[in-house]
Amino acid sequence: MLVSWELLKHFIDIEPLDLTPEELAERLTFSGSEVENITYTAGKMKGIVAARIDSLEHHHSESKYFIAHLNTGTGEHICITSAQNMKKGDMVFYAGEGSVLPNGMVMGTRDFAGVQSFGMMLSAEELGLHDVDDPSGLLILPNNARPGDDAKNLYHIGDVILDVSITPNRGDLLSLLGMANQF
Repeated sequence: MLVSWELLKHFIDIEPLDLTPEELAERLTFSGSEVENITYTAGKMKGIVAARIDSLEHHHSESKYFIAHLNTGTGEHICITSAQNMKKGDMVFYAGEGSVLPNGMVMGTRDFAGVQSFGMMLSAEELGLHDVDDPSGLLILPNNARPGDDAKNLYHIGDVILDVSITPNRGDLLSLLGMANQF
């Protein structure tokens, strides 16, 4: 059975227990429900935030590129993109210098025909959100997103999934509520 860490926290108060997912898995295993695997849905993702496109202009020498000036709530960042599905005022996910994508790739600075791009704006696929992927380019965020919102919180992609093996004699554990009652 797959158990979401975020959903489990709605049934039990994990904070006072001060448990990591690994410690919770160990407790479940000791209680007779072996945790076979722990999956971090966001992978190694770090530092990816929502950003507003404050201005957008064509690159001076490469017509396929746009220069975007992004507001992340902590300053302005310049990012070069070839995506076509954005406009001024749109909210997008931005991985600045030093940010880490879910696949472990660390963002840096890159030169695009004489203009420095500091990180990149992201599509749903680059975030591992294959179910919400828009083939036309960047993932455009809803209007309620604010500059600086963490991607993990905004789309709840920072969950941890526990793969728990339930024995046939423990039908009481085949629900999230039953699993929470273990504590």
